Amino acid sequence: MNPCSQKMGKKSRVKTQKSGTGATATVSPKEILNLTSELLQKCSSPAPSPGKEWEEYTQIRALVEKIRKKQKGLSVTFDGKREDYFPDLMKWASENGASVEGFEMVNFKEEGFGLRATRDIKAEELFLWVPRKLLMTVESAKNSVLGPLYSQDRI
Repeated sequence: MNPCSQKMGKKSRVKTQKSGTGATATVSPKEILNLTSELLQKCSSPAPSPGKEWEEYTQIRALVEKIRKKQKGLSVTFDGKREDYFPDLMKWASENGASVEGFEMVNFKEEGFGLRATRDIKAEELFLWVPRKLLMTVESAKNSVLGPLYSQDRI
């Protein structure tokens, strides 16, 4: 069993959101697939030229938001606020060997949640590490509850 689900999972608080707006009724799977393919293409293309990274980021972010809006009502939602769970996440990460000092989790409004340094970081200094056992890899996905979905994935 995944260590995260043992220590952090609060299944009683997880609900499947119902589509009360009817917004998803008009969204075809093909439309979502096309948007997802466009996102994959954008994310797997060669890095943009220097100075164009932010432009590419905003394009990727716009595609993700478009997909989110189309999928609204199909997703899993949580009671409360995401940031309420950050202390548990950081405790779990620390207990499993990840770095948890020198940064804080912050909501950057437009960009969403991210990490902000709480001290100066020297060039080429290793300040953040996450052990492989905490990462979701193709192998770990195959061997989890996501396995059946992975086996149906055409990508």
